[in-house]
Amino acid sequence: MKRVLNVKYGIKTKLIFSFVSLIVSSLLLMGIIIYGVVANQTKKDYTSSIHRELIQVNTGIENQLTLIQENTLMLSQDSLLQELDSRITSYVDKEDPSGIVKMTPLENDPYEAEVYITLQKFTESHPEIQSISLGVEENGGYLRYPASDRKNGYDARTRDWYKLGLEHPDQPYLNTDVYFGSDGTNCIQSLSAIKNASGKVTGVISLDVHLDVLTKMIENIKIGKNGYVIMVDKNGTILANPKDESLVSKNISELNISQLEDLNNIKAPFEAKMSDGKDYYISIERPEDLNSSLNWIYVCFVEKSEFLSSAKSIGMITILFIAFFVTLSVVITILIAKKISNPITNIASYLRVMGNGDFSAEIDAKYLMSNSEIGEIAKSTKSMQVSLKEMLSTIQDYSNAINIKAENLHNVAETVASSSEEVANAAQEVSKGTEQQSNNLIDITNTLSNFARAIETMTITLTDIQEKANSINTLASEGNNNMGELVLSVESVGGSFKEFEEKIRVLGQNVKQINEITTLIDSIAEQTNLLALNAAIEAARAGESGKGFAVVADEIRKLAEQSKNSANEIAHLLSNITNDTGVILKNCDSMKVELDNQLTGINSTIKSFKEIVGEIENVIPEINKAYSSAKNINQEKENILERVESTSAISEETSAASEEIAASSEEMNATAVSLFSTVENLRDMAKDMINQVSKFKL
Repeated sequence: MKRVLNVKYGIKTKLIFSFVSLIVSSLLLMGIIIYGVVANQTKKDYTSSIHRELIQVNTGIENQLTLIQENTLMLSQDSLLQELDSRITSYVDKEDPSGIVKMTPLENDPYEAEVYITLQKFTESHPEIQSISLGVEENGGYLRYPASDRKNGYDARTRDWYKLGLEHPDQPYLNTDVYFGSDGTNCIQSLSAIKNASGKVTGVISLDVHLDVLTKMIENIKIGKNGYVIMVDKNGTILANPKDESLVSKNISELNISQLEDLNNIKAPFEAKMSDGKDYYISIERPEDLNSSLNWIYVCFVEKSEFLSSAKSIGMITILFIAFFVTLSVVITILIAKKISNPITNIASYLRVMGNGDFSAEIDAKYLMSNSEIGEIAKSTKSMQVSLKEMLSTIQDYSNAINIKAENLHNVAETVASSSEEVANAAQEVSKGTEQQSNNLIDITNTLSNFARAIETMTITLTDIQEKANSINTLASEGNNNMGELVLSVESVGGSFKEFEEKIRVLGQNVKQINEITTLIDSIAEQTNLLALNAAIEAARAGESGKGFAVVADEIRKLAEQSKNSANEIAHLLSNITNDTGVILKNCDSMKVELDNQLTGINSTIKSFKEIVGEIENVIPEINKAYSSAKNINQEKENILERVESTSAISEETSAASEEIAASSEEMNATAVSLFSTVENLRDMAKDMINQVSKFKL
């Protein structure tokens, strides 16, 4: 299965896939680019064609309208109209109960009838003219062909068309704002002022022109097979729609195309779906685009599928072109891949044989003779075969030699390992004995050290005892003398204590007197406070004149309160002093008794001191003898301790040397064991190497 997969996804398959993918991708990209370029160019061609066509149509419309303007001027300059005056009926003052005044030009003044007939003949000779209106400046008179009844008080001079005519007295004016005529058709007006022989404006004439002629010109515009043009005015009202005449006179928003709701914001052609379900390419041509004097806008519609048909045709050709070249590329790629893959497959088979251990196979000579990269691979493979054969032969020889050496080394290592183990055991026993001896000496040294410290402690203690005995003897003598002085001091203290007790009693009486004075001060402060309060009340009653007195009274009240507070604090302190004095007097009685007891005890102590001094004088000679003996023992102890420490140091050195020997023996034993193991591994590896090399066929 693995072999099948390797063939399926081998170098030949990869080459074919790579080349075909590259060619197909390139051709597809080229086809997409060509399709896009053709589509864009088709749009541009249609746009240019529409623009040229509309320029011609617009020129034709302008020529037609110019002719109408010339006819208007010619009619306004007719000799009959130059005599225009009040003979034309005025409806300014005419009224009828029905609100409508009949127009009867043939029954009115002969001049009006003659003018009416002239207008009739002119209209009949120009089918594009729906009607002609005429207004008189002098009396507001009005005449129209065909005749049309007027409302009560109708005045032509107030109408927009009349005013526009007066605004352009020197030349005809074309009013392109479309309006609905009396017959329901779309019309525009061609206006001209009427002048008499002296050049004075006497009225205005208006020719109402049908837009049917213009609509027919728009209908004749052919854009491709199904394209058409809609003409709208500046307000978006449809003037001509060859596709759907029912939309004429309606706003272009009726087409339900959101982009067309604001014609002024359309900057470029766009695509939209129409009510018939088809996608259209829509472009706008404004008057400025066509250098037109008219205020009409042309909206051009072309089916998207129409101008994409050329691109689709080229797309089909491109697809066939791609299919042909893909087939051709597959065939060529297979041949090239086969030519490349066959040598590689042969060399791969050769390498597979070498990989299995057979170096006796040979590469086909034709590949070795090739000067291409395949030839280089074949030569390098052949060179590798020769090098590997030589290397394997050398390895085989070395493996045999290593095996022999490994056997010899194995025997030696086995002997060394056995000997080193015995040496290590003996060294271990010696090390243990030496270590035990060293430990015993350390114990002896520690015991002697403890004994020496005990002797030193005893010597120091005896020294302290000797010093303290002498000191006690001295102090006892001094204490005996001091006891006499103490008796005298105690007696003196007793006398002083009696005087102290008397002074305390006098202090208690003085404190009682001060306490009475404090009570008096407190009473005075309360009365002063009441007086200050009464004074403040009187000052408040006095009003403004008593304000100063009120301030003084308030200050007196504050001082009285402070005096009362101070008296209370003094009374509190005196109370504490009285209590403390009572306690002191009570304690004085106790202390007097204690002094008498102390004096008795001191006399007894003096007697005991005298006995102690006698005993200490007897003990001191014995202490001196014990101190001399302890000093001699301490000197002998130092000599013994030095000899034991020297012996212990030598034992420790011997123990350390024994441990080093034991450790070295153990390391040597471990090294011997490791060497033995390594030699065994080396021997096994040498045998394995011989077995592996023997598998190769040289």
